[in-house]
Amino acid sequence: MHRFATIIPVISLERDKPESVEHVYKRACQTKTNSVIIASPDRAIVSHFSAMGMHVHLVSPLHKTDPQRCAEVLFWLSGADMIVCWPASSIDVLPEWVDGLVDRMKRQNWDIATLVAVSDGSDDVKIVVHDSECVWFGYKIWKHLGVWVFDCLVLRSLATLDACNHLGQCGPIAWAQNEYRIFCLDVEELSCNRTSTSDGNTANGNMHQSSLAKQHPDVTPGSA
Repeated sequence: MHRFATIIPVISLERDKPESVEHVYKRACQTKTNSVIIASPDRAIVSHFSAMGMHVHLVSPLHKTDPQRCAEVLFWLSGADMIVCWPASSIDVLPEWVDGLVDRMKRQNWDIATLVAVSDGSDDVKIVVHDSECVWFGYKIWKHLGVWVFDCLVLRSLATLDACNHLGQCGPIAWAQNEYRIFCLDVEELSCNRTSTSDGNTANGNMHQSSLAKQHPDVTPGSA
């Protein structure tokens, strides 16, 4: 049986508003996660949320990326197979979407996965996704929703990669360049699956294997 923990990286209360952190923490607790942990390099933030009864872990201020912060917390965890990295900025993500993504990770043995939605043309962070199930070759611009799910062993490798990449690109582009496979799940399909499963149908969902702008470097995937 697979177990997962949810980590909410909080760098500063200017970037991550307290109300957003509380909102995401409560939503994360509504998933099937085994634990929800706020990871922050700021002792004041740790004290603030600890006083509210939340589980908070102090991480090194030297980390450059959220996977590095999550990997440090993972060092102190036991029994988790996967880590959900849920930024405080991802306030619109629903608990059932995260559960759906984790379930797909389990069944498909993915190493890295994230949630996307069809872009509405706004200034939200975009992600380039190639639909490997289609017989035609083309690209769509999707909105990256910020939430990542990592296999624990892969997360440790990504954190090391980000830490060693002092002068180069960190995050999803670097992962793709190092041949890590990144999968995306459309939340609209997850919503449709909830409806179909209630009618007795099997949920298959819609999967995309991402090239993460390797062919389109002008499009920036969501930062990790």
